Amino acid sequence: MWGGGTFGEIRSLLKKKGYQPFYEEFFPMPSNYVASPKPENSAVFYQQAEKKARIVLTEILANQKKLFTNPLLHLLAVAVSRAANFGAAIDGRRIKINAACIQCKKCVNSCPSGNLKLIGNRIRPAGRCMWCMRCFAVCPEQAISLRPFSCIPPYRYHGSI
Repeated sequence: MWGGGTFGEIRSLLKKKGYQPFYEEFFPMPSNYVASPKPENSAVFYQQAEKKARIVLTEILANQKKLFTNPLLHLLAVAVSRAANFGAAIDGRRIKINAACIQCKKCVNSCPSGNLKLIGNRIRPAGRCMWCMRCFAVCPEQAISLRPFSCIPPYRYHGSI
C-alpha cells in the first residue's frame, strides 16, 4: 500500500504485529499510469526484476540484513508514495468498464484493495485503487480503461500475465 520498501508506516505495522523487518529493496518498474508502456520496455523491466528477485531471495535466505537508513531517501520515498496513493484513490474512480464487460468478476476478485465491486449488473470503481493494474491484466474482454486526464487517451492493457 505504501511505497518505499518497508519504510516508515509498513515497517511500523510489521513491528506491531511482532515481525522484525531485516531486508528491503527497490524494484524499478515502468510507468503504467501516464502512458501505456511499450511491451518491449516492460519486458526489459520484468527481466531485470526477475534477476534482481533471485539475488534478493538468495540474500534473504542467507539471512543478510539490508534496511535503508538514509533519512533523505526515506522522506523522498514516503512523499512520493503518499502522493501516488492520493492520486490512485482519485483516479480509481476514473476506471471505466465498457459494454464489452461480461461480469465474470475476474477484475473484482483480483483487486487487492477492493476498488471494484459488482453493483447490480455492473462493475463499478469505489475510489480505493492502488494502481496495481491487475484488473486490466485479468479482464478477458479488455473492457477496462483508465482516462487519467482528458488530454490523454484512455489506458488499455495489451499483454498477458
